[in-house]
Amino acid sequence: MHYRYIGVAIAALAAAACSNLTDSTGTAASAGSYDTFFSTTMSAPTISGSATLPQTLGTVALGTPASDGTFSGSFSINSNGGSGTVDGTMSSGGAVTISHFGDASLSPLQSVGFLETLMPSCDFTQAVSGAMSGAVQNGTLALTGALTLPCSWTNGDSTVVVPTVVTVQVSGSQD
Repeated sequence: MHYRYIGVAIAALAAAACSNLTDSTGTAASAGSYDTFFSTTMSAPTISGSATLPQTLGTVALGTPASDGTFSGSFSINSNGGSGTVDGTMSSGGAVTISHFGDASLSPLQSVGFLETLMPSCDFTQAVSGAMSGAVQNGTLALTGALTLPCSWTNGDSTVVVPTVVTVQVSGSQD
């Protein structure tokens, strides 16, 4: 009988030690720095235009989520591509929703230097975006976000300004 209590005490201590690996959302293990690739495509459906832009390297750092899953972090893009803040929420399953990526007062991707450099013919002051979404699981990060904004395209012999959808995929692995 005495051994049963010792076994229960050891199990309780082991459970307490393991609980320090994650917070109440189960996502603290996802906090950290990720080496990332930023892949960007553009499409202008009204003129059947499309383009794949050069892949850009960088890092994304995610802070430890609070008990409600909210977190803050930062990103940096190589070759003077800019940097900024990252804010969002993370579920216990690793699903991520990014509410800010870039300027904290704007929607995701509305003010990110590497996009403005890659797409000088687009008007970022008119960009509209929603939340970015994705997942952080097993040491990998995958996010997707999109902007819609007017951009100049060559269409036949003329230049036209049309609504353009810019999709950015961020993928990487934890340092």
